Amino acid sequence: MVEQNAYGEVVAPIFGPRPPQRVLFPLTHGVSAMTQVVSNWQYAVDRGPDWLFVRLLPVADAPCAGDGVADDIWRLAQQHLVSRVVLEMDQVGVLRSELIGQLVLLHKRIAAQGGLLRLCGLSTANQCVLQAARLDTRFHNYADRGAAVMGHRPSKPR
Repeated sequence: MVEQNAYGEVVAPIFGPRPPQRVLFPLTHGVSAMTQVVSNWQYAVDRGPDWLFVRLLPVADAPCAGDGVADDIWRLAQQHLVSRVVLEMDQVGVLRSELIGQLVLLHKRIAAQGGLLRLCGLSTANQCVLQAARLDTRFHNYADRGAAVMGHRPSKPR
């Protein structure tokens, strides 16, 4: 028999590490397949040991504005009791200024709590957008979630 907590997560034995699992987590009570929230984004949420992985999924036929993203992800992190978040940005088409502002706000909130915010999967064009905004030193792009957790960045040529 599998034991679950109030969020529908499988409770792992105390003596072993909990394997990562895929949970599509709403901001309301209970677990559902996918959640539409206040912003124009849906979030696919995975929980790993000490990390929360959030994939931003744009809603079809909606502008990719960033309004509410920081609040949504902050709430998810608090609900999962983690202060380390990896945002998977591979589905983000164009990184607009509203979304960049939300990322900065979220970064400040998480850093104030002693946590980490890391991005992975940014397209080359979106990396250039962050570089133009001079935020490429704050938001390093990692190849995947594993590299983001470990903090490995590709080495730069000398």
